[in-house]
Amino acid sequence: MDPQPDPTAPIVPTIGGYVAETLGWRALFWFGVLQAAGLAAWSLVSLGWHRQPDPTAPIVPTTPSALPAELCDMLHDALTPDAPDPVADQRLKRRLLQTLAREATASHLTVPPGDEGWRAFAPGIQMKLLHRDGLTAAYLLRMAAGATIPPHRHPQDEECVVLEGQLRIGGLQVPCGGFHLARRGALHESVQAPAGALIYLRGALPDEAQLI
Repeated sequence: MDPQPDPTAPIVPTIGGYVAETLGWRALFWFGVLQAAGLAAWSLVSLGWHRQPDPTAPIVPTTPSALPAELCDMLHDALTPDAPDPVADQRLKRRLLQTLAREATASHLTVPPGDEGWRAFAPGIQMKLLHRDGLTAAYLLRMAAGATIPPHRHPQDEECVVLEGQLRIGGLQVPCGGFHLARRGALHESVQAPAGALIYLRGALPDEAQLI
C-alpha cells in the first residue's frame, strides 16, 4: 500500500515563508528560537513529572524558619535530653534503695528477747540458738554465777561479745562490752563467770567432742 500524504506537511513551510516575507529573516530566526525553547521547557517539565525519586539522594532538611521559633524551642526541649543532675540522681538512687530495703525487711531474721528458745547446755549454763548457717552458728550463753566452761578447742574461729557481767578466761578478764576471738584449732582455757554473765558467740556449735 502506498503511504498516504501528510496533509499538514505544507503548513510549516507556508507559515515559515509567510513570516520570512512579511517580517524578514530575523523574525523567522527568533521564531525558531522561541519554538525550540518552548519544546525544551516542555521536555524538562515532562521528564521531571514522571521521574521516580532517587532513594539514595540525600534528604535536605527543612530550615528552622519554616516553623515558628516558639515551636522550634519546644521541639528542641522535648528531643534534647536534660543534662545529668548529680543531686537529683543521688536522691533518686537513695529513694530506690530505701524502697528495696523496705521490701526486703520481711526476709531478714529477728529474734526477740525473752525466755523462749533457751535450753540447758551445761551445769549452770543455758543456750539460745539465734541462727545457723551450715557448720556456723550464732547463739547466746547465759552463765550463772560461778559457772565454768571446761578447756576446749574450736574447729573454726569463734567470736565472743560479753553482753552482761564479766568473763575470766584463764588469767584474762573480759568485761561487759568486751570482744574476744578464739582462733581456729587453738586450745582455749576454761571460761568462768564469777558473778554470772550473758555472752554472744558466733562460731561452730559447741560439742562434747571439742572438750579437752
